[in-house]
Amino acid sequence: MRVPLSSRMVSQRPPQAVLQGLRDALAAAGVVFHPDMFGTPSLHCTKGDITFEAEVVRLAGLSVHGLRFQRLKGDALEYKALCTQLLEAVNVGETSEGEHTKKAH
Repeated sequence: MRVPLSSRMVSQRPPQAVLQGLRDALAAAGVVFHPDMFGTPSLHCTKGDITFEAEVVRLAGLSVHGLRFQRLKGDALEYKALCTQLLEAVNVGETSEGEHTKKAH
């Protein structure tokens, strides 16, 4: 399932900070996760019957990082609800001080 890119999915924070926020959100939601075998910033995740991948990606041509989720198994509606919950918890669009990232005009 492809979804439109939203401000909740991108951040100017370093990829490791975004990944740590993702890990914290997964743990709080009761999702079991394991890093992939290749050392990339992606996680193999399971909650109940839902299995999915979550990955921190760099958006081409931009100096921002985003989150990519891909459902591997499980109900699509439950997966969508879980992803929405995780995006709200991760706050990728916020800095570590809790302020929204802003570009200078």
